[in-house]
Amino acid sequence: MKKVFSHLREAWSFYFVGVVLLLVLMTPVKRYTDSHYTQEMTCTVKSASTVWRMRGSGKAGVSSPDSSVVTEECGTLMLYRPVLDGVGMEETTDSLVVGKKYIFVVNKYLLYGNYHNIQDIKEADGSPVNFGSSD
Repeated sequence: MKKVFSHLREAWSFYFVGVVLLLVLMTPVKRYTDSHYTQEMTCTVKSASTVWRMRGSGKAGVSSPDSSVVTEECGTLMLYRPVLDGVGMEETTDSLVVGKKYIFVVNKYLLYGNYHNIQDIKEADGSPVNFGSSD
């Protein structure tokens, strides 16, 4: 066991550089898959909500939103980041009208094997959704 720790102590910089390179290379891959592997799904909204949850443990916990849109045709769609700049996730889910059809631009592949990740939301005719309006 001492040999393992002495090797890590001597070669820590190689492992550090490897982890940094891995993290740096993951960002362009994620951006590529988000932009090239999307599909449009037309779905009727049954419910939309944002719930704030605590993540982490003890004093290191941090709260973050979980936004979900339940639809008739497409099942549950998840919103992990704001769809439009300047529009919060709560405002987005509050603006969706129950019973109305929307076009959801989602990742083609299921996120974590369970839910589609929403990239954009459009009206059924293809026009942008007016988030925050008091219609």
